[in-house]
Amino acid sequence: MTDDTRLISTICPRIGRACPAAERMVRQLALADRCARGAAPEFEMTGSTRLDGCARTCPALFELSQSGVALYCGVSPDADPQALARFARAHLAGKAVALRPGSGALPLAFVLARAA
Repeated sequence: MTDDTRLISTICPRIGRACPAAERMVRQLALADRCARGAAPEFEMTGSTRLDGCARTCPALFELSQSGVALYCGVSPDADPQALARFARAHLAGKAVALRPGSGALPLAFVLARAA
């Protein structure tokens, strides 16, 4: 299986560039997502992880859905993935958005993947 995943990555304020650990994780999640969809086209999954590739091991929340893979860095495992997705869409559209209280902190950075 070839990796034809297209990434959209924001800049991590801790390292001043896109996070290589987050991008590696998203590529692996995208591969797992494609494999799972072969057996279950409506496959969806949300989970949390820790990105070990930076000086500060960053907690992250990920979501696999029919629209692709999303990874939000620097958020707690109980953050609201729907609120984070709304934030990411608004950020990419150049719009201001606020998260509801209790939805989790704003992500330090995020990576989105769509299969080509």
